[in-house]
Amino acid sequence: MITRHLLDQTGFKAFEADSGAVTLIQRFGSAVNLNIHLHCLVLDGVYRRTDGEPVFVQADSPTDEELQALLHKIITRLMKLLTRRGVLVEEEEGGGIELSGGRRRRRRFG
Repeated sequence: MITRHLLDQTGFKAFEADSGAVTLIQRFGSAVNLNIHLHCLVLDGVYRRTDGEPVFVQADSPTDEELQALLHKIITRLMKLLTRRGVLVEEEEGGGIELSGGRRRRRRFG
């Protein structure tokens, strides 16, 4: 999704350019508490494919609204993927969600 956004920002099609990212999964917070989250380092542009060396084309800086829309899309798709795989189960009544280590568990939040 981020690469698609960068391609749109720079005006290239998927077959014309590539982007890149590195993601680190961090399991603990600073207080050594369980706090699973991701750190991502994403290029701020794309590499245009050429016959020779690739050429880097920087994308415009995103607006706050663009970042919010992209984050919303990522969260929505990730939640659907985790639910489809049975890792995330949403309880209808309470609306709570819970990640389970391979087992389906239901828990009400709120």
